Amino acid sequence: MNGYFLKGGINNLTDERYFTRRAGCYSGPGILPTDARYFYVTAGIKL
Repeated sequence: MNGYFLKGGINNLTDERYFTRRAGCYSGPGILPTDARYFYVTAGIKL
């Protein structure tokens, strides 16, 4: 299966809740919550 690949991962493994200050040019709320825990998988073929 040379040329094929499969990758995966987990973001925010501990599902920690924290916030980021917004950028000065963003007119929304003053803090932005982080994403919850999520998993991802990527598959592809190298040509």
